[in-house]
Amino acid sequence: MTYAENTYREALRTLLKDEVCPYVAEMERDAIFPREIVRSLGQKGFFAPCLDLAAAPHARAIPLHFQMFRILIEELAKTQCFGLTLTISMHVGVFMPIVARLAHADVREQVLMAALRGECLGTLAATELAVAGSDFMGMETTAQISADRLRLDGQKHYITNAAVADYVIVFARWRPGRHFTNVCALLVPTNLPGIQRGRLEMAVMRTAVISQIAFDQVELAPRYLLGRKEFGMRYFLEHIAVERLSGGIWAVAVAEQCLEEAQRAAAERVVGEETLWSRGAVRHKIAQAVVQTTLLRGLVDQVVLRTEQQRALDPFDSAVIKAAVAPAMEAVIGTCLQLQGAHGLEANSPLVRLLNDFRVFGVAGGSTETMLDVIADLWAERATRSAPS
Repeated sequence: MTYAENTYREALRTLLKDEVCPYVAEMERDAIFPREIVRSLGQKGFFAPCLDLAAAPHARAIPLHFQMFRILIEELAKTQCFGLTLTISMHVGVFMPIVARLAHADVREQVLMAALRGECLGTLAATELAVAGSDFMGMETTAQISADRLRLDGQKHYITNAAVADYVIVFARWRPGRHFTNVCALLVPTNLPGIQRGRLEMAVMRTAVISQIAFDQVELAPRYLLGRKEFGMRYFLEHIAVERLSGGIWAVAVAEQCLEEAQRAAAERVVGEETLWSRGAVRHKIAQAVVQTTLLRGLVDQVVLRTEQQRALDPFDSAVIKAAVAPAMEAVIGTCLQLQGAHGLEANSPLVRLLNDFRVFGVAGGSTETMLDVIADLWAERATRSAPS
């Protein structure tokens, strides 16, 4: 780790210790969205080091400094305020890079600077209630594109922070048909006439505002089209890969934290004349979870390093990480929960909340089954290319 990275991590950890950690239980209990913390992180300069403005606009590379972004997500995850972690992951890892790379110059300058300072919040909207999350081509939201205006109609569902965001990147169909070139991306200010938003009551990620948002003949200036209208699906796949990598970074940080706490608890808990930690069966259970976590960390380390070197995130890598997270965390947190016995099942148990929250990773942003399909297709394609003729 470089000196700058170390300084960044320590300053971030100090801020989170003071402004987040003492209030996590209250925020989770009351489903409080931590908008002031988002603003504080931006104003105190924790977003800017993650963005690579030299690589934008209109570059093929995702304009992120992935190692700095990794530090940001790791330290947020350790607070176990997962709604905040999800919010920042989407705002910094997905929303800002898309705006930096694809927005028209005047829109880019205005929105990006405010987003970096935490003065505005952005998110991304693709999922629809009546369409399977894996069926991107089945989306029903439409965008009419002409020389002097854009018009947006449709609904999006289960969208992170849409009810509180200032801007939403919306993916919509600009012409009929299930072809990948028929989907565009629009940058939509949420204060426009014709937009209705509402928070959805969720059992997980309670500090995030999981939302529905509807568009009824919403009119936009042409400058709010992002990039080329034919490339919406490509933009989505390229940038949602960052969210999938973020989930792996997040999972490793929490798994290591949970295992350290489990080992300390086992060493302190006396059963008869010995500690729980002195029992071979307990040591082996924790060791197995350590192996799983170490393998996941190795995968994440490798992908972050390769992404920094190549200035691009391989969709195969992000899909493998996404598919690995949910089952690994189910096993690791399940082990820690079992070692707590009945105490771990009390009301407001942190581990029960963690277990439920990490089950989201098997559904949102591409289900595990969808990721396995992607992995199989990409792996077979590569195997075919490398096979001797």
